[in-house]
Amino acid sequence: MAVNMTIDLNDATFADLVALVDAARVAGVDSKTALELDGETLSITVEPRPQAPAREAAPEKERTVAPLGDAAIRSVVDILTGRQEPPRR
Repeated sequence: MAVNMTIDLNDATFADLVALVDAARVAGVDSKTALELDGETLSITVEPRPQAPAREAAPEKERTVAPLGDAAIRSVVDILTGRQEPPRR
């Protein structure tokens, strides 16, 4: 759905113009969108941009964590099964 914004330039302040530009920016205006001037009324129509489909997470190509060694895995298994007590600090 397009959003149409207008401002009456006859009694507008700089702050009013800034507010119009900011609102258009928030609405997703393309910087190449043309402004329309009809008498003393400045208007801009903001067309919604097609949203890019959400990218699916790409499979990891590189591991970020080094793989655990066999001894470390055995220690964790021993702790979980009760064959070994966890390290104390």
